[in-house]
Amino acid sequence: MRFTFTKNERLCSQKLIDALMQRSNPSFLNFPLIFVWKQTPLPPQAKVQVLISVSKRKFKRAVDRNQVKRLVREAYRLNKHLLFDALNEKQLILHINYIAPQIQSFEAIQHSLLNGFHKLLKEIQTS
Repeated sequence: MRFTFTKNERLCSQKLIDALMQRSNPSFLNFPLIFVWKQTPLPPQAKVQVLISVSKRKFKRAVDRNQVKRLVREAYRLNKHLLFDALNEKQLILHINYIAPQIQSFEAIQHSLLNGFHKLLKEIQTS
């Protein structure tokens, strides 16, 4: 198995981002991450497209924001296969927002991401 994070898996479409940012989309908090998601048809090569963001209000310096985004991306890259395996034929767009006021350890971010995946899959199953 290859643990990659390709361009097809990144959410770049402004239309999809706007659709995801509407208040009506389901979301939940799993500190230090907020997950916002929406089921939508995507190109066939992508099951999930992800947008990772860090607030400029929490981290004034771009160096810190970039470090946090790198940590979240790495945790996602190593564990996305769990999400892909459970989704079967469903496709979704996902926004992961980091909200902690300081930089957490990689282990804490990874634990939060895994718990978020489990909660996300439960919500998808019920909807």
